[in-house]
Amino acid sequence: MKLNMTMISDYLDSPKITEGQINRPFDFYLERVEVCTGKVWQESCLYIADAENLPSVPVIENRISLICIGQLPDRYRQVLCEYLCVEEKTDIVLLFQKAAEIFRRFQDMEVRILTCLVEHAPMNEIGRILFEVLENPVSFATPVFRIMMYVPGKKKHDKNFSLAENTYLPDDEYMVVVSDPEYKETLKTKVPGIFSEKMYGFRKIYCNIFHRQEYLGRLVADEVYRPCKNSDLSFLMLISEYVKMAYLDICPVNLGETKEFDHMVKELTLFERPYLDAYDSILQSYGWKKSDTYLYVYLSSFSENNRHSRLAEHMLYLHRILDSNYAFVHENHIHLILHYPKGENKKIYEILESFAGRHDFYIGCSNWFHDFEKAGMYFHQAVIAFETGHQTDHTKRVYLYEKYILDYIVKTACLKHNKEFYLSPPLASLTAYDQKHGTELVYTLKICLENSGSAAAAQEILHVHRTTYLYRIKRIEEITGWQLKEYRTRLYLMIMFEMADI
Repeated sequence: MKLNMTMISDYLDSPKITEGQINRPFDFYLERVEVCTGKVWQESCLYIADAENLPSVPVIENRISLICIGQLPDRYRQVLCEYLCVEEKTDIVLLFQKAAEIFRRFQDMEVRILTCLVEHAPMNEIGRILFEVLENPVSFATPVFRIMMYVPGKKKHDKNFSLAENTYLPDDEYMVVVSDPEYKETLKTKVPGIFSEKMYGFRKIYCNIFHRQEYLGRLVADEVYRPCKNSDLSFLMLISEYVKMAYLDICPVNLGETKEFDHMVKELTLFERPYLDAYDSILQSYGWKKSDTYLYVYLSSFSENNRHSRLAEHMLYLHRILDSNYAFVHENHIHLILHYPKGENKKIYEILESFAGRHDFYIGCSNWFHDFEKAGMYFHQAVIAFETGHQTDHTKRVYLYEKYILDYIVKTACLKHNKEFYLSPPLASLTAYDQKHGTELVYTLKICLENSGSAAAAQEILHVHRTTYLYRIKRIEEITGWQLKEYRTRLYLMIMFEMADI
């Protein structure tokens, strides 16, 4: 792992450093440490020497990186030399061992990170490694989601850091761009990192990560457990390439279009804004068409294990196991849009059922739709399917809108008025007749409707003779004045039986 003088200076014994000049703190070029012999100077090497034994400065185009015991000679101050001076009489052997130890520490860390990448470990595992150096909460925030990378309870602090309730980041992202000129400038000029005391009212270190000139997100360290060091930004920059590799491995979204696509979906669904002509090109950039076939899926969990950053991990897992899709996290729910150009894929319900059971989720699914312009309507269908389905039968995991729409209509009607408001006098009279004479006319009517008027099916369920069944139907019509062959009469009565406990 390549280091720089900023990192070296922070990890040496600070009281022993008497003077220093670091010309380019963000360049990584130091790969090893050697005791200076004066024969060859290499830019990738950190040299250690006693001031009295320093040779004449050779003609060299590359800069020199040097730890000097005692006062640095003036001749070295006239060349491209970044240096640290330590107290006189410092043991050069112990100084070399200390510098070599710093290199070994970071090299061991690099091996561990590379192991995480090879084994496709969660990004949180990389975060645990970063935490050993930074000692502060670290997060990787993209335009779509944020992964918190930290170990709670560090140094016995009581406060554990996690995401805010709303983990959907575009609002946050746009707010930063608009309200924090310091941070906005880093995006504009692609400067790799910055210190800021403006965002959220306390100090953070940012390192912006780009891929093919596209902004992927920011690696952020919060100044909480200890003050930020000058080397922290250098370390974040150094590690950002590995974080980018991990992100590109686990997140197969179209990175270049993520922000625009994310904004479009939010406008159409959460904000219920109209579809704009500009959205056609955004869909096309994602490989989708407005007239393709889609399914809106709404995932919710009541488990405390599925809060905050875990939702991002689940979202990425769904990206892997499903075909063409788009997902985002909002207010502790995962929103998933599935894209199947050739039509409905029944297998998708099996996959969702399996996922929900393993990870403790409940899922609402909209109807399949063929017009992305109406995505907002199908977003509401998915939410209604989840809410109504879970209230109706919490033993299930996946709820389809088409199966719970009647329950929703009944529920909505009952929220406005009580059940008696919708009960017609003839039906009330029929109930009163049963109570007075000990008959089962209401129950017979219900069985009749449930079996579409089939006498054979109804009499078998009721365990009565055909003549008895037909007599009961005749008495029902006489008492109520209804004609049970009329469609609207049957429709009203079926809704009543759904609505009331009759």
